[in-house]
Amino acid sequence: MATTQPAPRTMQPIDWAGAGGTRWKDNVDHFEAMLDGPGKALIAAAAFVPGERVVEIGCGGGALTREIAHLVGPGGYALGLDISDELVALAAERATAEGIGNIAFAAGDAQVVQPETGPFDRLVSRFGVMFFQDPAAAMANLHAMIVPGGRLDFAVWAPADENPQFMMMALTGREHLGLAPADPRAPGPLAFSDAGYLEGLLSGAGFVDIRFAKWTGLLKAGWPGIDAAAAAELLARTGSTSDLLAEAGEEVQAAFLSSLATRLAPFITADGIAMPGSVHLVSASA
Repeated sequence: MATTQPAPRTMQPIDWAGAGGTRWKDNVDHFEAMLDGPGKALIAAAAFVPGERVVEIGCGGGALTREIAHLVGPGGYALGLDISDELVALAAERATAEGIGNIAFAAGDAQVVQPETGPFDRLVSRFGVMFFQDPAAAMANLHAMIVPGGRLDFAVWAPADENPQFMMMALTGREHLGLAPADPRAPGPLAFSDAGYLEGLLSGAGFVDIRFAKWTGLLKAGWPGIDAAAAAELLARTGSTSDLLAEAGEEVQAAFLSSLATRLAPFITADGIAMPGSVHLVSASA
């Protein structure tokens, strides 16, 4: 007798204003450490100078915004914009604790909102622009945030086959959670991995002098002495499949974590998890 196979499950957009933002806040130190390498590369490529007014899209816990505030100095200004109220509150709290005066944070959806303190000389984002439901409209709105001749700099993930973290999560999700292959242009971490597609969006929004560079290096996570099982728990808890995994039964969860641990084992070092990563560093002018 034939059996009916369950329909493939598709990933839902991350609710950054809700559960996604809460998950980032609860694990902010983990995320900041993992993204430190690409973040430093983005800051170096942007080459901020004193006196510039900068808006960061998807500021998270505000670490990059705080660094930018120091770089532009007292005569400049840095605004961190994020859709999550929780992350904005955390970012503001940390900036206050450091006594930074030329900085502010605001909650809002960068796809549609225009900050009251704009327009800005510069716009920057570290993995904060890939989740828009309407990318063309979002890019047009970002263009409007910058003064004529102003510059955009952001980092987005390169294709999945250059980023083992996404490959292993996708394969493990298909095996144990019934995940369907993702739409490559659906809102999510890899939505802008196709450089040609992204260049078309930027030029369509009015950006010019569009340039791409590549960062490759190690994405570090975890802690010294972490083993593969603990690493799998960490990535499963903080990754995009965490909600679906939480809904699964204990047997499915155990199988998922076991498979993920096997895939992570080659990337465990004495200092923690170290996985190769590949990132597009994008710049353009308004």
